[in-house]
Amino acid sequence: MRLLFLFFVFINIISHEILCGEVISGHAEERTWNRFDMNLWTFDAKSDSYIFHKNIEIYEDKSLGVKGILFNYIKNIKYLPVKVYKKFPNMVGYSAYNCSIQEIRYENFENLKELQCLDIQYNEISSIPSDTFKDLTKLKYLFLGTNLLKTIDENIFKPLKNLRTLNFFKNQIKLVPENALSSLTQLQNISFHGNAVENLNDLHFKNNNNLEWIWLSENKFGILSSTMFDHMANLKYVDLRDNLCMNKHYYSSGFPEMKEKIKTYCRAL
Repeated sequence: MRLLFLFFVFINIISHEILCGEVISGHAEERTWNRFDMNLWTFDAKSDSYIFHKNIEIYEDKSLGVKGILFNYIKNIKYLPVKVYKKFPNMVGYSAYNCSIQEIRYENFENLKELQCLDIQYNEISSIPSDTFKDLTKLKYLFLGTNLLKTIDENIFKPLKNLRTLNFFKNQIKLVPENALSSLTQLQNISFHGNAVENLNDLHFKNNNNLEWIWLSENKFGILSSTMFDHMANLKYVDLRDNLCMNKHYYSSGFPEMKEKIKTYCRAL
């Protein structure tokens, strides 16, 4: 039997602005990029709210007008509710920023087919099942930064064909599967700053022709391909600071220099 999701205190359903993913890379100068600002009729949890168990549903009347959920900065939320679509089927924004979330799975986002923005940064998520995002076909912004992720399943992003921004900075990822990003043909911004990735080659970004901003700083890159950015006609910025073989960031005017330094210092594949 499913438990009901019940708060100790009153829940506001109000018009609220969702700021989804205010920080992409963690660097202060990039704070203004890729904010998803929407004035939404929002299910807004109070600070004394709590969820300590899995399989908990929202105890609230169904509303077609609610377009967002806010659980931000609530440390007593360890799990997200399931079957949210039964109550709020038209959600476009979901933010559970800086809680204590330990895991996410398919049932947390099931049938949320209108969702465009998901922000679950600053939590305690260590792994994500491959089917977690399979219904989120309209998702444009996904923020997974500052969790405890060690691996990325190569199929996890396949349904996200409309994704524009992907952020998983400051996790513990060592290996990015070569095909993990292959379905993200609309991707414009990606950050895995602050992980432990050691190498990237031409296959990692082979289908990401629309990338504009790439943050790869504070990893352990010793091997990079000097040609892996060549097909990105719209590329504006690449951050390679604080790596083993590179320690600089480049705007488009510096890309020729970047390519030569990768050839020289990163044992290009």
